[in-house]
Amino acid sequence: MLYLGLVSTALAAYLWNYAFEHLEAGVASLTFFGQPLVGAALGALLLGEQL
Repeated sequence: MLYLGLVSTALAAYLWNYAFEHLEAGVASLTFFGQPLVGAALGALLLGEQL
């Protein structure tokens, strides 16, 4: 479990940084505002959490 958690976290961090390396600054800055919205929506849809 620890191995899978570390590998998936490392892969996610690598892909995140890779994406920001190739995005323009204006587009990259918009993703920070979208994170809470996407997280709340996925929590409501997939986990049945209340908003």
